[in-house]
Amino acid sequence: MRYSPLIAALVLLASPGCKDRLELPVTAAGETNNVIAVGGTAYASLGALGLGIFDSDTGEQLGTVAPRDGGSIDDVAAADGLLFLLDAQSPGQLSVASLADPVAPVFIGDALDVPVAPFTGVSAGGGRVVVSGGTSLLTVHTYSADGTLGADTQSIDLGTGQPDVLVAADGAHAYVSTHFEGDDFGLTVIALDAVAVTGTLLVDCAGFTPGGAHPANFPIEAALAGDDTLLMAVGGGLVVIDVRDPAAPGLIRLMPVDVHPVNVDALGSRAAIVGSAPSPRLVILDITDPTTPSVVENRALSGPRPTSVALTADAFVIAQHTSGVAVQR
Repeated sequence: MRYSPLIAALVLLASPGCKDRLELPVTAAGETNNVIAVGGTAYASLGALGLGIFDSDTGEQLGTVAPRDGGSIDDVAAADGLLFLLDAQSPGQLSVASLADPVAPVFIGDALDVPVAPFTGVSAGGGRVVVSGGTSLLTVHTYSADGTLGADTQSIDLGTGQPDVLVAADGAHAYVSTHFEGDDFGLTVIALDAVAVTGTLLVDCAGFTPGGAHPANFPIEAALAGDDTLLMAVGGGLVVIDVRDPAAPGLIRLMPVDVHPVNVDALGSRAAIVGSAPSPRLVILDITDPTTPSVVENRALSGPRPTSVALTADAFVIAQHTSGVAVQR
């Protein structure tokens, strides 16, 4: 069932954690920011210590890739056998690494300077990689099959800031977490061929949710569930958005959960949410029909501040900020 815009707004505004204005902490060197899983390997950004490589079944750390030139790795994305590594500390840099050997990624070419200002994120797919830019410009770059970044950069400014981005697997569109102005946050859809806005959606219960962290964990995070549905973690719960028409993303429902979500991931018929307020939790959902998610399990977590979650076929890999990476089944 779809909410009317009025009912949806009232539900969102009544949810705990709406419109929180918080000073979110800064991630220190070695603390895990963001995590992704590719096959049996997980990759977690460790700030000034670089990129941590983990066994996604056991959580065992298999290695570390140092950041370039004494920089930082604050966010990580994967596509087409490549890793895209973002130094979100100003001035920012985007690097690409090959996954020919999954436990020993190798940098490809030179790093590319990119505009960043907290908060910011990176995502890639279909030959395009996007850096959201935070309060700087969002930038769009091409990459070749061998991981070489293109010479041309396109940019766009979507409002007060763009704290995160998710690129569709085919590289046609990007779904951008957007701070429009004042207390208004939500979603912008952009067509990547022209780098132009196709549609926007205001999400009333989104903003400075407890549990986020500088510079790359602003808690308006998204995951695609199939081709037509976007899941977004915001302060009031899980927002389900119809993205069949890029010109008119539509709110389907808000699903309150027993935590203020800061991150969401989806794979197949499952999705997972993590957050740390009012207490650290992992919420597992059935998304067989992604427009009507249902909670399968709600687990307490021992780590103090889960900031990101990645799904594998049979496990949940959790970046726990100050306490490393944990694997749950």
